[in-house]
Amino acid sequence: MTLFPRLAPGLLLVTAIFLGTIGQTAAAPTSPMQGNVSSPQEQVALSAQSVAQVIEILPKLVSLTQSYTAGKSAGAAKNSAANKKYEAFTAALSDLSGKYGFKDMRTMQRTVEATMLTAGFIKSGRTLKQVEEKMAATQKLIKANDKMTAKQKSSLLQRMQIQIRMVIPSPDNIKIVKPFYPRIIAITGKK
Repeated sequence: MTLFPRLAPGLLLVTAIFLGTIGQTAAAPTSPMQGNVSSPQEQVALSAQSVAQVIEILPKLVSLTQSYTAGKSAGAAKNSAANKKYEAFTAALSDLSGKYGFKDMRTMQRTVEATMLTAGFIKSGRTLKQVEEKMAATQKLIKANDKMTAKQKSSLLQRMQIQIRMVIPSPDNIKIVKPFYPRIIAITGKK
C-alpha cells in the first residue's frame, strides 16, 4: 500500500471542500449505528509560522490537486496508470512538504487541514458559542429521544464529541488564522 491512500485523500477533501467542488455534506457524521467509533484525529495547534507556510504552499497544492482530480478516473483496466498517477501525486506532495519547511508530508497535510478547516469556520460566520449552543440542544434532543436505546444514545453522543474535536477549530487556531484569512481567500478565490 502506498502512502497516497492514507495521506492524500485528506488534502483532496479539505481542498475540495474549501474550493466548493464538493458539497458540505462530506463532513457530515456517519450513521450512529454503523461500525465502531474510531479514535479521533485531533487538530494541529497552529502558529503564525505554520499558517504562513500553508499560505506559501497553498497555490501549489490547489494547482496540484486540481490537476490530479481533473478528467475521468481510470477504470479497472487502467489500474497501473492510476497507480502511477497516485505515486506521482504522492511524490509531488512529499517534495512540496520538504521544499516548504514541513517536517514531512503528514505534518504538511495536518497543518493544511487545520488551517483550511479554521478558514472555513471563519468563512461560515458562526461563533464557537453558537456551535456550543447548537450542540447542547442536539445532545438534549438525543438524550430525550425515547425511540433510541441507551446504547444507541451513548454511541451517537460519543460520535458527536469525536466530530466536534475533528471539525470545530480551537479558539487559539481561530485567533491565529483570522489575520491570514484575506490572503487565504485571495489564493483560493472563494469568499
